[in-house]
Amino acid sequence: MNGVWIRGLLDPTAASDIVASLDAATFVDGRLTAQGAARAAKDNRQLAPDDALSRELGARLVSAVSANDAFRTLAMPRLIVPFTFSRYDPGMSYGDHVDLPVMGTSHGPVRTDLSMTVFLSDASDYDGGELVLDSDGPTRRIKGKAGDAWLYSASHVHRVEPVTRGRRYVALTWVQSLVADPEERELLASFALGLSALGRDGVPEASLLRLRAVHHRLMRRWVR
Repeated sequence: MNGVWIRGLLDPTAASDIVASLDAATFVDGRLTAQGAARAAKDNRQLAPDDALSRELGARLVSAVSANDAFRTLAMPRLIVPFTFSRYDPGMSYGDHVDLPVMGTSHGPVRTDLSMTVFLSDASDYDGGELVLDSDGPTRRIKGKAGDAWLYSASHVHRVEPVTRGRRYVALTWVQSLVADPEERELLASFALGLSALGRDGVPEASLLRLRAVHHRLMRRWVR
């Protein structure tokens, strides 16, 4: 998956409320959670993982993604890594890096199939700070409205460009999918989205049922 928008994961008011809480919070050096070469590339600030505010805000976001149909269809999540809240002030950036393939959590190791950035600050609140992904296709430069999220393969090399004005707040998480193979996962997501579109177009339920049975057979084959 090169990446896909999940628009309006949070409504702008909810995103603004989180930003207000973060403005009053104490942040630590983001390099404390980086490993290997990523440590040298990383220059930002984060809420400490054991910070009570991080746990509170993270629970809100887990509720939001768990209730989001697009996220459930595209990610087919088995496990979601606790959210990390990051702040970029002017001059801060995160150079080219790739995310860890496995992350430790309180539930044990989690394979990181997908990464997700939730934009808490609106694009108009800062200059620079684009999330840049280098993949097999064209380079993507991502900058979302407050409450939007970008879901993409955790295997892509990516970076955050230097912020030149304002302050960039984002929340980050990683997902272990029920379907490990990216192509199988994308096929299942496309099938499910197509079924939804056909339903909206008024295709008879009897016909949809036959297609839904095929989708379910593929799920049984590929979900692990």
